[in-house]
Amino acid sequence: MILAELVNEVRSSGKLPPIEDIRAGLFYTAVKLEDGRAGVAATPRVLVTPRPREAKDLRDLGTEKALELALSPDPLLSAIGVATLNAFLAGSAEAIEGDLLDHLGVREDDRVGMVGYFGPFVEKLKGHVRELYIFERSERVEHVYPDWAEPLLLPGCDVVIISGTTFVNKTIDFVLENTNNARKVAVAGPTTPLSGSLLGKIDILSGIRVTDPDRLLVLVSQGGGTKAIMGVARKVNLLKER
Repeated sequence: MILAELVNEVRSSGKLPPIEDIRAGLFYTAVKLEDGRAGVAATPRVLVTPRPREAKDLRDLGTEKALELALSPDPLLSAIGVATLNAFLAGSAEAIEGDLLDHLGVREDDRVGMVGYFGPFVEKLKGHVRELYIFERSERVEHVYPDWAEPLLLPGCDVVIISGTTFVNKTIDFVLENTNNARKVAVAGPTTPLSGSLLGKIDILSGIRVTDPDRLLVLVSQGGGTKAIMGVARKVNLLKER
C-alpha cells in the first residue's frame, strides 16, 4: 500500500517534532508542526464514521500516532493523518514552481482521464484534446462518470490526472493499477504528498508548499477552500527524471 510506505518513510526519517496545532475545516484539514512546517489534506465531503469519537484533543495523541492516522478507515482521521504526513514532507525534495499543465505535455490527440473534478484543468482541456473522461464519486453532472467506471476507461487514456484526495480515501493504489498504458500520470491538488519516492509510479506530483502556516490554520478553520489556502501557499511540482 503506497500510503503505508509513505508513513514508514517519514517514521524512519529521524526524530519527529511535536504537533503544534490541528484544524479540521469544512473543505481542508491542516496540521502545523512545532518546527513551523505545515501540511493540508482535503476534508472528505461525506463524513460517515465507524463510531462516534470521544471528545479529546487530538494533539495529545503524539506525533507518531497522528501520522499513523493516515491509515485510518475513519474519513476525518485519515485526513488529519495525511495532512500530518504532508507537513513532514514539506521541503523534503526539490520542486519546480508553476502549473501542472505546463509540465504535462498534453497533445491534441490524447485521451485524458481525470480522477476528481479539477475545474481549471477542465476549462483548459475541454475541446483541446481527443477525449476528456472525468471521474467523481459524488458529482452527478453531465460528462462526469462515476468512480466505478475508472477500470473501463482509464486503461485507454494517454494522460491521467489523479486527485491527491485518493490518498485520503485510500483509492490511489486501485487507480494506479488502471494507468499502465498512460504516457504520463500525475497526482495534483493540495493533498498531494510531495515525496520523491512516489516518482517511480507517478510522473509528476503537483502539490503545494505552505508559506504562512499560521494564516493557513485560520483560513482552514473558517471554512476556506482551495482559493483561500492558495493565498498562503504556492504551487510546486516534483518531476520524474527522464
